[in-house]
Amino acid sequence: MVLLSAVLHIVLLLVVAVLRRDITVLNYFDIIDTDLFMPSLAGSMPVTIISFALLIGMYIAIFLIS
Repeated sequence: MVLLSAVLHIVLLLVVAVLRRDITVLNYFDIIDTDLFMPSLAGSMPVTIISFALLIGMYIAIFLIS
């Protein structure tokens, strides 16, 4: 159930990103507030892409393990 909730959250963020035409809402480091400890993780496009790839990788790993 937790994974379903997490997937639904990401799907909603994808919808918001498409509607706003702003991919930075998908920055996983911003979602978990890591950018509060390392401000360089917020805002830049390469970091956003890397964070989203990390997020997808985690979901795939969780899916394959379970």
